[in-house]
Amino acid sequence: MIKIGLTGTISSGKTTVKDCFSTENIKYEYASLSDIVREEATKRNTEHTRENLQNVGDDLRKNNGAGVLAIKTLEKIKNYNSKVVLIDGIRNPGEIEVLKKSGDFYLLALDAPFEVRYARALERARESDPLKKNEFKKKDLRDRGFNQPNLKTRIYTKK
Repeated sequence: MIKIGLTGTISSGKTTVKDCFSTENIKYEYASLSDIVREEATKRNTEHTRENLQNVGDDLRKNNGAGVLAIKTLEKIKNYNSKVVLIDGIRNPGEIEVLKKSGDFYLLALDAPFEVRYARALERARESDPLKKNEFKKKDLRDRGFNQPNLKTRIYTKK
């Protein structure tokens, strides 16, 4: 099984890349580390806001190790029949390490200039996307891991 991971900054184009895989010619199954976080948030009776989900993910990593979401996702996909699995929602280098060790893993790390990503967020107008530039910047910095301990959300981007 080939595993293709997606990570990247807010509004960097991850959904667009995922949509590119959605053709008749490419047969794949999809998994998201974020699904594990949403399941845990539901168990905790926590509203599924972006910040709450980040906090739940951070808590899971703090209590169970940086790669816990990847470990749980690998367990889920063991029963997949497809030869290709697209894995989304990768938010921490520890998750990347776990996925690398599982073999046949390729990572696509997406980014775009801040102004481009902000314009995309305004255009798509998701409920979780901040509309004010300073709020978008604040969420972007948290995603990137600025002033965050290693076990928290730290989007992988090459410098």
